[in-house]
Amino acid sequence: MLQRFKGADSSTRLLSLLGIALIATLILEIARSGGMTKTEVTLFGILQFVFALTFAWILSKVSNKREFEEGQRKFAIAAYRRVREIERMIDRLLMRSSTKGGTDTEISHEVEVIKQIGIGIQDTVRSSISDWA
Repeated sequence: MLQRFKGADSSTRLLSLLGIALIATLILEIARSGGMTKTEVTLFGILQFVFALTFAWILSKVSNKREFEEGQRKFAIAAYRRVREIERMIDRLLMRSSTKGGTDTEISHEVEVIKQIGIGIQDTVRSSISDWA
């Protein structure tokens, strides 16, 4: 259990410590409930309020972080899929431009220009795929 706690991130550790502090404060207040002065009651009330507020704030922060990461993951998968589709289209374009041979020099020149543009786009796609990796 201690190993698991050491491996947790700082928010989780702080959240656990605040939860323990809140529970300890409640137990201490219940144990002393018979003979407390107004100052002690006020102090316990303030401590409970601060611990509970901080606990809730960190819990919402952790929850928001998880939701954000999940949303980013979905977006990343969709974007990666689109990049792969573009890569396949460019591969087909380059394969088709390599098989087209003609005697007309103007058409041959245009095919070569399209091929070079396709190669440039292919390099960009590969770079984008590397970024996602």
